Amino acid sequence: MNVPPDLLVGLLGLGALLFFAAERIPSEIVALALLAALALFGVLSPEQALSGFSHPAVVQIAAFLVLSEA
Repeated sequence: MNVPPDLLVGLLGLGALLFFAAERIPSEIVALALLAALALFGVLSPEQALSGFSHPAVVQIAAFLVLSEA
């Protein structure tokens, strides 16, 4: 069964939106699960899925979050 990528992205996005709204699962887990699902279903290549983590803004925000917990 071949699902068109735009339909797959829409369904995954709708599911993620429902999980975000329900707040039963932490938003970080939902976001990472969505990213993994997009990579596993072939909508994104592994390089595309992981490329955002190397952006300086993401690294800086992660550092701020670590420092704020100290």
